[in-house]
Amino acid sequence: MRSKFNAQVCKVLLGFMLVGIVLSYGSVSFADPSSPPSKNKYFSVTTETVQDGRDVDKIIINSPPIPPPGFELQRQAISLPVPDSSAGIKTLSVPAFNWVFGCSAVSGAMIAGYYDRTGYPNMYTGPTNGGLTPLDNSSWPTWSDGYATYPNCPLIASRNGVDGRTIKGSIDDYWVRYDSAASDPYITGAWTQHVWGTAIGDYMKTSQSAYGNTDGATSFYNYTESALPLTCADMVTYGIADVDGTYGRKLFYEARGYTVTDCYSQKTDNIIPGGFSFNQFKAEIDADRPVMLNLAGHTVVGVGYDDTLNTVYIHDTWDYNNHTMTWGGSYSGMQLLSVSIVNFESEQNAAVTVVSPNGGETLTRGTVVPITWSYTGDPGENVKIELYNGSTLSSTITSSTSLSAGSYNWAIPSTQAFGSNYTIKVTSTTNSAISDASDGPFTITETSITVTSPNGGETLVRGAVVPITWSYSGNPGASVKIQLYNGTTLSSTITSGTSLSAGSYNWTIPSTQAFGSNYTIKVTSTTNSAISDTSNGPFTITGPSITVTSPNGGETLVRGAVATLTWSYTGNPGASVKIQLYNGTTLIRTITSSTPLSAGTYKWAIPSLQSLGSNYKIKITSTTNSTISDTSNGTFTIAKPSITVISPNGGESFSRGSVIPIRWSSVGSPGANVKILLYKGFYISRTITTSTSMSAGTYNWTIPLTQTVGSTYKIKIVSTTSSSVGDASNASFTIK
Repeated sequence: MRSKFNAQVCKVLLGFMLVGIVLSYGSVSFADPSSPPSKNKYFSVTTETVQDGRDVDKIIINSPPIPPPGFELQRQAISLPVPDSSAGIKTLSVPAFNWVFGCSAVSGAMIAGYYDRTGYPNMYTGPTNGGLTPLDNSSWPTWSDGYATYPNCPLIASRNGVDGRTIKGSIDDYWVRYDSAASDPYITGAWTQHVWGTAIGDYMKTSQSAYGNTDGATSFYNYTESALPLTCADMVTYGIADVDGTYGRKLFYEARGYTVTDCYSQKTDNIIPGGFSFNQFKAEIDADRPVMLNLAGHTVVGVGYDDTLNTVYIHDTWDYNNHTMTWGGSYSGMQLLSVSIVNFESEQNAAVTVVSPNGGETLTRGTVVPITWSYTGDPGENVKIELYNGSTLSSTITSSTSLSAGSYNWAIPSTQAFGSNYTIKVTSTTNSAISDASDGPFTITETSITVTSPNGGETLVRGAVVPITWSYSGNPGASVKIQLYNGTTLSSTITSGTSLSAGSYNWTIPSTQAFGSNYTIKVTSTTNSAISDTSNGPFTITGPSITVTSPNGGETLVRGAVATLTWSYTGNPGASVKIQLYNGTTLIRTITSSTPLSAGTYKWAIPSLQSLGSNYKIKITSTTNSTISDTSNGTFTIAKPSITVISPNGGESFSRGSVIPIRWSSVGSPGANVKILLYKGFYISRTITTSTSMSAGTYNWTIPLTQTVGSTYKIKIVSTTSSSVGDASNASFTIK
């Protein structure tokens, strides 16, 4: 390889449109618009010719730890919109880390952390957050290099003392201060650098002087004048792979056990026609893959898009917020230049996934709870199961149980501390990097008993059998005691011991129980009196009752008819009832001195001589306890029997010689037979029949041919037993 500087750099400057960047870069700017990019404090580019004669650009990105001033309006925090394919919006939930060690390494860690949270569980293998990458790096303490204070994030760069590490890490071996070009501490201190494994910044060669990177810097290669992707295979061929940040990302994923598929760097289409486009960016996001975007001096992560204005949602490494930029535009004065794409197979060779408890559950100490998991590939024969409270290990539930079982019955200790921030972690005993934790926290609560009925507001009746019910969690013991309280005073012990697991006890309320409206039930474990519960509110105990339901006011009954008397009852008023008829406050008769209470009904044949009236009531009384009784709410009427002519009833026209049906209805018992008369005006024209069956309700009459024609005819039907019971047509009809 040979380096080209002046002429080639000018060519690159034009190709990258850096004049526009320089003019808009604000206080963080190039010294002179005509200066080569290598003079830029945060961004430099050199062109190298590789073995096949092609030119490649080596871009070194070294953004500041804090955002350059002057772009506060563009950097305003926004909330990610909800994905909506119909509106052309897609966003991903990606961790947002603050700057430490270098923006490119931070961006690489944010993407790796996203995968760690979405089904690729061993990207981060530390103990923080139960082994699951946090959504930001505030979980770890800060540190200082003597010049500035930075956050920690072991996924970006490891450090002695963080996440339980007891040996030197990335920061110890490579860091002096931001933008330092001095040799790394492990070189000047003559010690052996740490073994790479957990920090993506190591593999990306970020901040490593041995690879020509100052502290905070990372190098990336792209073709100089070609829109084609520079693949990781090409990098190996050209002998530049060991320096390139994209290739370093590939090495990290492979170290975590994944097979990398797509791996390349490519300029974007605002820099060179045919370059990586907004549509390609959207395709990556649609495939649930965040995108590393390299700017002229900074690296960010694309986490979503909005089609409307070619908007790109980003995490910019300078805070935990979401921001936006326009595809092909600038962010904080730094032009979009290229992408770094590293994708891998959709499934890890071996993985374990916690199924339950997985967040939101409430478990009870003293109970047995199944812990379940699924797995892919071959994580090994056994797994270890641990309980975490937040990021702190609470206990090892089992150090080894069969992986293939997929389930382990955990007897939660009765002494387990209450809490709502518990998670389960399941780890392969063969490879500790293969593990998973509950997606969210669950709660462990105490053993309890809960009264469910009566629980307040009920009305119970002396003498009745009432089910007392309860539920329970955990193991309160084998049996419970049930007590009745009136206010705060113990009224009685209903039972000193009944099965807890039954969940119900049938209580016969004593017939002598005092009336009251302030009663509660208390259910207590006979093993541990501290485990108990009382009705949430008071209930009422009242006496047995009888309620007249019919006749209950407003009805009209008929002498000689059979009326149905009905009632309901509560509790145990006795075996039978007495039924009486009252006219106002005067007892008229005892309808029955005894009939079964449970029947709820009695057929009363109203005497044909019963006095007519509209002030009648029925009273029903227990034969066992005369204080238990009820009377109709309102008065009803007893009327005499009646006959009603149905037809002819007025307006009809009949021909002499025709046969017409004479029809009637009756109420009560007007007698066995009726007489039918034909009236013309006020006079009887003829007796149609002297007697025909009352119950028949109809009589066919052949109108004589000699019947006088006329339009003032009526039919009158009269009981043969009582001439006062009868009816006539409401209006005249015609015979012609």
